[in-house]
Amino acid sequence: MGTTCETDALPSFKHRATRVSGRSAVAGMPVGAACVERPEPRTRSSVRSTALGDDEMTAALVPPPPPVPTATRTHRLSTASRLTAVGELRELVAALLRTAGHRQLSESARVCTSELVTNVCRHTPAKLVHVEVTLADNWISVYVYDDRPRELPVPPERVPGIREGGLGLGLVDALADQWGVCLYGGMVPHSKAVWFKMVEGGRGMS
Repeated sequence: MGTTCETDALPSFKHRATRVSGRSAVAGMPVGAACVERPEPRTRSSVRSTALGDDEMTAALVPPPPPVPTATRTHRLSTASRLTAVGELRELVAALLRTAGHRQLSESARVCTSELVTNVCRHTPAKLVHVEVTLADNWISVYVYDDRPRELPVPPERVPGIREGGLGLGLVDALADQWGVCLYGGMVPHSKAVWFKMVEGGRGMS
């Protein structure tokens, strides 16, 4: 099975509004009933109107500018779980970071990706390896998925230097600015992702 790459746009969100009827503040009125007060009569002298000038009217009709979206791009890489998957995915992640302008983070991300993918290939029965890379202007994150949610990683002691292979999360902890674990499946999780994040000017700079 070859390696596949796909890029997703930011997801859209839907809202659902629920109307809740409460007890009326007026004694004796049923719940949900409307109470309208009769306005006091006005005299002609109490009514005033204010006219807007042309410039003010134009400014009032101009809508506010839309919010600036966060400039992030997410890429998903998938390949069969085999010995060559480690090298394939780590080199793809490094090349993606270099192309996106994160060259100084690419080597550290390459090493961390190698360790996490190695754990999936060696210690899980997964047939596929999935890696998700998110790129922003000044940070990157990498998620590596597996189907062994009960085996949670333990934060290791920090290790000096960079030695690839066998150090696992100790190496990730030494190079990444943040890392963690996400469980998927609710009360009975069926999979997890071990992730790390690196920022420009942070620990992973080389």
